[in-house]
Amino acid sequence: MKKLVIFGLTVLVGCGGGGSNNTTTPVSKQGVTSTTTTVATSTNNMVSTTVPTVSVPTDVSQISYPSSYQNTVTLVDANAFCDIDNSVVTYPLSWNGPQTLPYVTGNSLNKNLLRSIVVNDITPKTTYTSNTSITTSCPTPDNVTEFSRTVTRLKSLGVDVVQIARYYNAIQNNDGSYTFTPDTKNSLSDSEFASEVNIAHAAGIKVQVTNAILCCVNSNGQNISTPAGNTQNYSYWLNSLQTYMVNQANTMQSLNVDIWQMDCPCLYSDKGDGSTQSIQQFVTAYENIIKSVSSVYTGKKFVVDNSLLDNSAYILSKIDYVMAYANYPYWISNPASTDSNLTVDTVKQDYATAYMVSNWTDLSAKYNKPLIIYGDVQSRKNYLSQPGYMEEYMCENTIGGVTFPMGTTSPTGSNTCIELNTTPAFNEQAIIIEAMLETINSATLPTGSIVQIDGYFSDDFMSMNGPTFPAIGRSIRNKPAEGIVKQWFMR
Repeated sequence: MKKLVIFGLTVLVGCGGGGSNNTTTPVSKQGVTSTTTTVATSTNNMVSTTVPTVSVPTDVSQISYPSSYQNTVTLVDANAFCDIDNSVVTYPLSWNGPQTLPYVTGNSLNKNLLRSIVVNDITPKTTYTSNTSITTSCPTPDNVTEFSRTVTRLKSLGVDVVQIARYYNAIQNNDGSYTFTPDTKNSLSDSEFASEVNIAHAAGIKVQVTNAILCCVNSNGQNISTPAGNTQNYSYWLNSLQTYMVNQANTMQSLNVDIWQMDCPCLYSDKGDGSTQSIQQFVTAYENIIKSVSSVYTGKKFVVDNSLLDNSAYILSKIDYVMAYANYPYWISNPASTDSNLTVDTVKQDYATAYMVSNWTDLSAKYNKPLIIYGDVQSRKNYLSQPGYMEEYMCENTIGGVTFPMGTTSPTGSNTCIELNTTPAFNEQAIIIEAMLETINSATLPTGSIVQIDGYFSDDFMSMNGPTFPAIGRSIRNKPAEGIVKQWFMR
């Protein structure tokens, strides 16, 4: 038997024992071209089944929305689970979900806005060791090679700015202080990071870097609960953060990184318990951090919208951008849209009910700064009925959970891998992205503001078999939402 995998759809093809040869014959079904794939339940009992599939070019310049996501062709890759360097990506038509693809109503974003994609440097290799039961024999992808291919795609999308994260672990020492070390599973090495910055710059794309410090583990490498919020623990965190930022400043300057995040609400939300005393403690610490960094790093700086800007004229004077959010539905109380009634209009109405446009314009006017408006949407069928961030890079037993099983599909219990039991819905993501971009484009934003879509995977791997789960994740790569973004990002 030969096992073929069409991105999560496993097909066993007989190659002997009296069975016929495998065939893939195009047929017509309700106006959609599909493929008939010969499937064997045993070597001597061949049966035929129809498997509608979609085939999307990986050359973004060849993508046309919506036709590229309605095209179905004969299966061209029999080992799609492993291959990440193909001319097309093929996936089951059912992954588009029950919704109809939305129309793109606008020609493009306002010309004075910069277009941005957040690239996640996490490739399938990074979870092979943690999800041992779904480890594969796939070749190990190379971060820099895949990023170089990705930059070619980003140029075709019309991207001006690419955001890259530097993943570090916060290890709490026995005395309560922290040591920040590169996350061995997710982080780019220094040389990889430098190569990726140089590749983006060579393509004429600006580089934005965010701080991604994962907290917390103890000195033995074991996950620990967030340390209690108090003045002493805030000091431990902020002192360690200053050391990290000062050390990073030389690297950011030498590579001519264009935009760098100055804060890190990774722990204590940059304001501690919210009291006047703790807010002032964080403000003072960040003033010192930004002062030290600014003596070395001359690029542009940004922070997230928080109490730092309201309580420090100095910080405000040193910041070039303020980040705001368009995530749906995280910032909207009681959205009217559901997985079953979702349309572009219902999502836009939810944005209007939450006064998102006026919030953005008021924020920009308040600080007199351009904004980075950041949005992401996962492409899963239960995205609205089960809100929150479902892990995309490994198994978890519940949304937002802290138990990471080894890939079992058991239906109940703490060892369930919910990712393996979740259905993709690419069109649901596409509808929300279209509504998001229509809403952003209706706002009057300062020249140079950045519209940013998060979660772009750095390779074409797209499987529901793990070890990573881009098919249900935020990445728009090879999904209909990418075609929508291409149309909005064009100039």
